[in-house]
Amino acid sequence: MFKVIQAVKKPCLVYKVFAAGRRVGTPAEVRLCLETALGKIKRTDALIAGMYQQLGDQVGDNAAIVRDVCARER
Repeated sequence: MFKVIQAVKKPCLVYKVFAAGRRVGTPAEVRLCLETALGKIKRTDALIAGMYQQLGDQVGDNAAIVRDVCARER
């Protein structure tokens, strides 16, 4: 799917990067999913990630990972 996203000229909304939770069992797996998705989409694309706050501060944790990954790409 990343090849299709890259080939499309318009911005895309990229979702299901965690494969409905099947790909994430540890914080390292969350980071890997986000790094992979952010590294393979266009700069104009948006990433949508499902989160469940009752299992911890997933919003804050994911935001920190995204900031870190994006800062390293500059």
